Amino acid sequence: MEQTAEMAGNASAAAGSPGSLGRDDAIEVHGATTVGPRLTRRHLASQLALFGLAVLLVGILAAIVWKLTAPTPTVTVSGDGTATITNRTITEYFGADADFMIIGMFGGLGLGALCWHWLKALGWPVALIAVAAGMLGALVCWRMGAILGPHNFFERLAYASTGEQVAIDLTLRTPTAWLFWPVGTLIPILLYSALGHDDREIRQPTAEPEEPEVTQPSRHRSVRFPIWRNDTREDRKTRRKARNSS
Repeated sequence: MEQTAEMAGNASAAAGSPGSLGRDDAIEVHGATTVGPRLTRRHLASQLALFGLAVLLVGILAAIVWKLTAPTPTVTVSGDGTATITNRTITEYFGADADFMIIGMFGGLGLGALCWHWLKALGWPVALIAVAAGMLGALVCWRMGAILGPHNFFERLAYASTGEQVAIDLTLRTPTAWLFWPVGTLIPILLYSALGHDDREIRQPTAEPEEPEVTQPSRHRSVRFPIWRNDTREDRKTRRKARNSS
């Protein structure tokens, strides 16, 4: 018995040690017990690392798509050294922001779905991780797009000759354009959590067998009460003599 108790104590201490994460704490719901999937700390670190690499890769691919699809407005250098802008250039000036929003929405949807499938065992923190991933993806896409160019507009304009068209830098001009990335990551999280099935294991409590009731024999003596009759004194004497004779 002492050895069994010692083994049980060691098992409980190992399950609660900070070095590893075992199963989630059991939650009792209407008499049932829900137990979450097993997620160790090493497995969580590897999943977060892979997800971070996926965010960087999505950001770089989105920057390439942004570079290829965004309109490139240009200005024409005149003979006196000034630059003229056409009406088409004015309409294309914010086209790069619109492309960034559309690409960010689709990129955010993909990152949100990937975050849910890989990290849904964490519970509610998966939404915060998805928002952070969307902001990181937007930052990578913006900086990589600026590197891919065109960039250094004023330097190129200074060295441009007469009649040459100089492309304007590829950058964001709307401050809220990057918000489409984190909003896109939250949409799959909300849909999966609201419409998807719960992977938690539900354990119904086992009914204990009922022990048969053992009836103990009663130790009380039965008491007979005399029946009161409307008889005379002579009748009572006669019955008493009959009992004594028997």
